Amino acid sequence: MFDEQVEAAWRDFHERLVAVIEEWEGDNIFRISLDGTSEDVEGDTPFVELNFVRPQVLVEVASNMTLAREWRMNRTQQAAIRRWGMVCPTRQEPTYGKYYDECRPDEPATVVIGVLRDVFGIVHPALLTSLSDEFTPPSVEPWQASPVHADGARPTSRAEVNELVRIALRPMLAEIDRTEDGDVYVEYLDTFVWVRSSCSVPRIRICCALDHHAADRDDATRMADRLNGSVHGVKFTVLTTRASWR
Repeated sequence: MFDEQVEAAWRDFHERLVAVIEEWEGDNIFRISLDGTSEDVEGDTPFVELNFVRPQVLVEVASNMTLAREWRMNRTQQAAIRRWGMVCPTRQEPTYGKYYDECRPDEPATVVIGVLRDVFGIVHPALLTSLSDEFTPPSVEPWQASPVHADGARPTSRAEVNELVRIALRPMLAEIDRTEDGDVYVEYLDTFVWVRSSCSVPRIRICCALDHHAADRDDATRMADRLNGSVHGVKFTVLTTRASWR
């Protein structure tokens, strides 16, 4: 469901980009940028600008010369921008750029969205902002736009971590239950999934008991060892005669 909502939102954003490029009269510059960065941060958030220089449209993309330190791109991201045919930035022009024919508005619109999604990793257009009403996405519920790359996804406290967990689970659960310790627990089939946020660092631990029908504790331990040797990113331990992943 969430993936479908995301794709629908980007399609709508693409349609509005095309409409603006087709219908705009006169010269102007529109900036579309990631919303939510603290004003205390020096530098820009990821952005794309549309510079209407009739009969062409100049698409400009933020570079490491202008981006805030936390948003600076690695070589892979920079190479991806160059593959779009963008001219590299200089001291005089500190952004990537390429001109497109206004008669083919789908081309610059596709590039804009490709850069925002594939290069900067912005997962939903609701995380974008613009001074232009035409480029401002319609408002959505917070849980409809999981802020993976926004400031809200860089939590500094347990409360902020818990809020991100709530946003992630909201599309799946009508109500989010918690234990006395504050852990989120989700009942699924014959087992439970627990989500525990750390009190000391912005981190969560996910734990689920899995019944592997082990003959005894030694058998369960051997199963956990085999799983740890073959499954990456997950740690299996033994709880009585049951294995669990975290």
